[in-house]
Amino acid sequence: MVAKSSLFLFTIPLALSSPDPGSMSRVVFNEFSNLTEEQALIMAFNYTTTLFKADDPIPVSVPATFAFDPKSPLRQMLPTHVEINAGLDRYNLPTVYDFHQYPPDDVLARLYKYEVENQKPMKIVLGKRLDPHLVDKDHLILMLENAFTLPRHSERNASLSDSIGQYIMRKFGKIGLLTGTQVFHPTQFHSMFWEEGERIAEGSNIIGIYPGETFGTHEDKIVVVGAHWDTTGFTDGYNDNGSGVAAMIEVARALAASGCKLKYTVMFVAFDKEEVGSQGSHEFIRSYLVPQFFKGSHWPEFQGAFILDTIMNFNATVNSQSFPDSWREKISGNAYDKVAENSFRGNFISLVSREGPEKELADLIEKHWNKLSKDKDFIAMVNSNPDMFKIRRYEIKLGATLPSTMELTDHIQFLRSDHARFWYSNETDYELSLRGLLFTDTGPYRGAMKECYHRECDSKRLKHKGEFANYDFLAQTVQTVIDTVSDLTGAQCALSDR
Repeated sequence: MVAKSSLFLFTIPLALSSPDPGSMSRVVFNEFSNLTEEQALIMAFNYTTTLFKADDPIPVSVPATFAFDPKSPLRQMLPTHVEINAGLDRYNLPTVYDFHQYPPDDVLARLYKYEVENQKPMKIVLGKRLDPHLVDKDHLILMLENAFTLPRHSERNASLSDSIGQYIMRKFGKIGLLTGTQVFHPTQFHSMFWEEGERIAEGSNIIGIYPGETFGTHEDKIVVVGAHWDTTGFTDGYNDNGSGVAAMIEVARALAASGCKLKYTVMFVAFDKEEVGSQGSHEFIRSYLVPQFFKGSHWPEFQGAFILDTIMNFNATVNSQSFPDSWREKISGNAYDKVAENSFRGNFISLVSREGPEKELADLIEKHWNKLSKDKDFIAMVNSNPDMFKIRRYEIKLGATLPSTMELTDHIQFLRSDHARFWYSNETDYELSLRGLLFTDTGPYRGAMKECYHRECDSKRLKHKGEFANYDFLAQTVQTVIDTVSDLTGAQCALSDR
């Protein structure tokens, strides 16, 4: 492995306070042992009511703006009719920006320098060229053990959070994506996650667009690959959600490095403020996606959003996986039975979807997951035993129409990430339901993460070893997303033999 934290990082003396139950994330309602069942239900109801309550976005002074790196191979793929930053002439914005440049005093400067010095056009594994369309585990490890095991909370770690946000943006830009940021003001959960009178920091979604041939037309069929990049204030967020952000970036790298020409567009989005009510994905949908692409009488198709959230914890020991009885009646199919028959081992990635709207997408994902068991190159170069990792489909008994608040409250444990914002967008002037699926290792319901979720030990830094992490397990999920996205977008990849 070329990626070890000892290569460059990190002895930053960041103090992480012990969790204060009064200000911790309320998203996991059962993490407070002192709450009665009635108190937990009230909290869940209040959270759900706010989550799906219609309100208006707070205007921002800076619109979402985009640029290509001058070396981007994707610039030539942008359809000629598409104007970057259309309608924003008064801001005099550049449409080309050198994402390879970085501040020499940045906390991640040594990582930037290492990436530049060790960038190779071709990788050799076991004497054979590594197909660029195959997941690069070394790249995942490099990002995870050096950038995404540092806290990213905009109030408690403001300067460090900004550096890591810039790192994500530069990764998108250097890969070649049409890259930009969407600044927003959180409008919800003020009293739940902030003290009265406390300054609420702006959020920043980081967006990278891989334009398809049909980009900017009603013939496009958009795919989103998303992961939240923020953390709570008491953790490094190595698994939650460094794993998802690294995975998302790796999917983008695989497509670009393979010279893929897409028929349909992929948007890669690093969402901010997920830990305070999934507010980044909320603003992405209502303040960027809808006004930019779903206006007028002719809309593109939205194929679906793949949300990657906490996807690295693997534990094959008996009874390492919790599966609350209350979930059984809310999930269709045999997911519970399969977990129980396997002695409640946490040896699977869970794929959360609704029973009807995402079924075809979930079928396609499962097909690509299973194909890896016969993929000779994947077996030889990435993971020699893909059958040891399972996929379990949590098909939630919810439909495309916005359910009642009580029904949503009853399903709150399945609405705790950015996919829920795609499922149900309830605004003052419209209701919208988009397809979305969540990849997750189930967070606090498995092995060591029962203790480390939203806490200091979700880390690969200082005294913490992140022993719950399994990079082969992570790589299998990433490869499945690479292959599924390639399929959905009609990718023709000139530099790949896959």
